[in-house]
Amino acid sequence: MSIPLISIVCPTRDRPQFVSKFIEFALQLDTTYFEVVVSDNSVDSANQTAVQTLCKKFGINYIRPPRPLPLMSHWEFALSHTSGQYAGIMTDKMFPVASVLSSVVDLLHSHSPDLVSWSANTFFPLDQNDAFGTGYYVRNEFPEQPVRFFDSKKEIQRRVSGLINRRNLQQMDYGRGKICYGLYSRKLIKECNAAYGTLFAGLTPDYGPLSLALELSQSSVEIRIPAIVQINSTISNGNDMDTNDVQALSYIANNSDLDKTLKILPVPGLYSSLSNLILHEYLVHSRLVGHPMEVQWDNWIPQIMDDFVGRPRVWSSNIAQMQQIKLICAFIERLRDEEQLQQEIDIQEFWDRAMNTERPTLADEINPRRRNIPPIILRGYRAMRSGFENSLLNNLTDAYDPTLRQYKRGLRFR
Repeated sequence: MSIPLISIVCPTRDRPQFVSKFIEFALQLDTTYFEVVVSDNSVDSANQTAVQTLCKKFGINYIRPPRPLPLMSHWEFALSHTSGQYAGIMTDKMFPVASVLSSVVDLLHSHSPDLVSWSANTFFPLDQNDAFGTGYYVRNEFPEQPVRFFDSKKEIQRRVSGLINRRNLQQMDYGRGKICYGLYSRKLIKECNAAYGTLFAGLTPDYGPLSLALELSQSSVEIRIPAIVQINSTISNGNDMDTNDVQALSYIANNSDLDKTLKILPVPGLYSSLSNLILHEYLVHSRLVGHPMEVQWDNWIPQIMDDFVGRPRVWSSNIAQMQQIKLICAFIERLRDEEQLQQEIDIQEFWDRAMNTERPTLADEINPRRRNIPPIILRGYRAMRSGFENSLLNNLTDAYDPTLRQYKRGLRFR
């Protein structure tokens, strides 16, 4: 049996309804070049049966670990069961756009990069209990420069410096270098495993591999036309860590030595800030590859503060909330004393906002006008009454043809 060019693996746990939609999109991929694998980490036996039945019905490769695994271990297991010359991960809330990925095939044949990144369109459901119902559909395109090579070493420096905000889903910056927003060559995966023992050496399955892969990649390219559609849903580990202190602690405990990790976080003990955990990933891996970098706190502190005021949060207790906010306030004061923080920050104002339990509703958060999205991006939003099926299936069939006609003539690089 010939080795496929591209392997796409979908790790999932107890979400058969999402797997069903993923398969619907994956079936449009050309099996000449693509291998599709679903790795089922379900705990519920009924969900396991549903996913296995779906895969068998549509001829999708189905794998399952001997026992349910923590998130990092499951992604490693899933990736290890792919055979393609290139491999990428799509979560069960990501759906491949076959027309764009067919152009990626041509790119791999002609240039053989180590790492490929792509952008994503995003669907924001208004009702989190109906992920495929009504919502906003955001198109994220850069047609003026659809394909470009980038310097992976400079990308690491930009990330460590805090110039990239993780909340900006409508920019290429968000997914650049992540294995769940692109592909790594088999050669690059083997080099990472040989150099560091595992690709998944950190706390997070996306930011950890990103740091290692960007460090070793000799040729990195990004496709600035969306190759996937993602659902922005609160049903995610990232959202749980970002909004719930108990979930954040539980995740760290399941994937590391909790006490040790809390002590070595950039802001020690601040487990309820996802930005603090991401910065930890960057710093650990920069030291691991022998390129330790200095933190630019003027860029990072605003992002860490935003974790406490920017989204609705669930706190286990008022005491836990106060303890975490006191940690970041004390850390800011220390940075000031050590002259590592230049910008003026009103700590009392931050304290008042962080302790205030009122937050914007989810509908407010995803409303394009409330989020001050630039007009050129705002035009990409579909009508509020547009459902998932209409927005995605119809638009992905029709809206891409004018752009892809250029791609059929060959990808152009700048």
